[in-house]
Amino acid sequence: MRRVDAGGDPLTESMLGVRYAAVGRRTEARTVLSALKHRREEGYLSAGLIAWVHRGLDEADEAMEWYEQAYRDRDGICTVFAGHAYTSVWQGFLIDPRYLDLLRRIEEGGKE
Repeated sequence: MRRVDAGGDPLTESMLGVRYAAVGRRTEARTVLSALKHRREEGYLSAGLIAWVHRGLDEADEAMEWYEQAYRDRDGICTVFAGHAYTSVWQGFLIDPRYLDLLRRIEEGGKE
C-alpha cells in the first residue's frame, strides 16, 4: 500500500491511519496519529478521528480517552459511534464497559 495524499482531509487521514494499522504498518499509523494530534493542537480536529486510529492500533485505553473527549466536545462524530456500534469494526469494544457506558450516554442524549 502506498501513501495516499488525503489533501488535508482529517477524516481521510484518520481512515488511512486505521488502514495502516490493520495491515500491520504501525509506524505509518503512528505517523498519521501524530499528525492528527498536531493538527488538533493547532485548531479544532475531532477527537473521534484520533480515537479511531488508536482503536485501529488496538490501544483501547487511549481510544477511550479520545472517545470521551469527543463526547465532552459534543462532537457530531458521536452519532457515528452509536450508529455503527454493532458493526464488525467495533465488535472488540462491545466487551468494554467504558464503551458501552459511552454508547448509553450518547443514546440518552447526554443526560447523566
